[in-house]
Amino acid sequence: MMQSTFAIEMNLFWKMIESTNDVSQFSELLQAFRDRYNCEAEYVVKSPGRINIIGEHIDYCGYAVLPMAINECIYAAFSVNQHSEELTVCNTDTEYEPFEAILSCFTISCNNPCWKDYFLTGVQAAKGHVHDYQDEAGEDAEVKLAFRGFKAMISSKLPARAGLASSSALVCSAAACTMVAVGDGDFRTITKVQKLWRNFVHIVKKMPALMVAVWITLFVLPHEKEGSAKYIQFKPLRLDDVTLPPKARFVVFHCGLESAKGAANSLFNKRVTECHLATKFIANVFRLDWRRMNTIKDVQDAVADVDENRFKEIALSAFGQDAYTVAEIISFLQCDECELEMLFYRRYPTKEQFYLKKRARHVIEESMRVKEFRSICDQFANGQLSEDLCLSKLGKLLDDSHHSCSYFYDCTCEELDFIQQMFKKFGAIGSRLTGLGWGGPVVALIDAERAESFKESIEQYIAGSAFRSYKPFFVSPGQGLQIFSLPHN
Repeated sequence: MMQSTFAIEMNLFWKMIESTNDVSQFSELLQAFRDRYNCEAEYVVKSPGRINIIGEHIDYCGYAVLPMAINECIYAAFSVNQHSEELTVCNTDTEYEPFEAILSCFTISCNNPCWKDYFLTGVQAAKGHVHDYQDEAGEDAEVKLAFRGFKAMISSKLPARAGLASSSALVCSAAACTMVAVGDGDFRTITKVQKLWRNFVHIVKKMPALMVAVWITLFVLPHEKEGSAKYIQFKPLRLDDVTLPPKARFVVFHCGLESAKGAANSLFNKRVTECHLATKFIANVFRLDWRRMNTIKDVQDAVADVDENRFKEIALSAFGQDAYTVAEIISFLQCDECELEMLFYRRYPTKEQFYLKKRARHVIEESMRVKEFRSICDQFANGQLSEDLCLSKLGKLLDDSHHSCSYFYDCTCEELDFIQQMFKKFGAIGSRLTGLGWGGPVVALIDAERAESFKESIEQYIAGSAFRSYKPFFVSPGQGLQIFSLPHN
């Protein structure tokens, strides 16, 4: 069986676990596995949560983002069923019901998904890899992959709906378990992650927000180095480490508003459409064939000799007004309704307004902020900036990102804006929404030397406020996804 797992002596293994402060959770997980399955776990997957530090709503426009893995994680202990396709999955948290499935035949609910559906989504994506591998390698393949089920026990320190990508981490842990079970634990290459992603897309077309979240998570988790974030470029695909200042700490806090999934998906889909249409307008002003341009990044790549500030200036000049109706878009692009419907992917009311200039401005400026964030971190790493100045500059970028999300992308809400300002009041260097928006979490950058006083202030305020049922999470950059082969000696 080809694996990226590794076996180590028991004392070294536990020293490694002790370094993560997860000894209690890990011991309870392995004991729960023994109690449930009457055998020892063979492997453990550690799948960390993730936050997107900066780069909101621009990945689907082709631009780079800057997420990081965090120390909080999901553990999945499992053993392979060598002669069976049966899956049995349990959770140490009894709120999540155990379930069983057959690897070659199961269904996933995308309309009202529960934890079982998220887990099976990862299984299905990895299962598709087996078919891909067999089709490409044929009968002469050196490694024979086969459908094998497994018994798993899940334990999580990642709270649901807290902005720490718990659903994405669960999906990735399931994919990792499945890849090891079928005989290929070495899935952490860009090529294989791309294949997993393509399989995943076919499964969750009805869950676009999760699609974007897992898209980022799949790339950041297997490759993350502790103390670093990941600069992810999509066109062409490239992953680069960004070393964060040692004093950088992050706080994530939910604003208390959960945007209804249907409403959030509808708003998200409209933003995707607006960006798609804005691309056509920008291509037109650069005298390019707008039908061949799918993202704003496509246009910028096509005129690569144009400086990015000049590109922004020319791109925004494409829009003579703030909002456009369907009829005005048809007139500008000189196309018919049928062709426009194909651009929309759905039918919108004729009086619906599309704020193309504002969306384009956010996308272009946010992409510039991501590049600047990376550049500032590099300058600090090279000794060109003091750490305090570095943190100050990074904080301003976070503040500017939130302002743009609020005023140009219209994806914040009163609650998000309030928390963002509250963080600033209590001493955050910078803060912004993170995630889909229209509710959900805020992430703040704080100085590690002031973390305790910040924590005391924020917790004291929360205790006497309407937010007292929510908990702030203080997170640091952690390692990416790991697979351990457990020693039994």
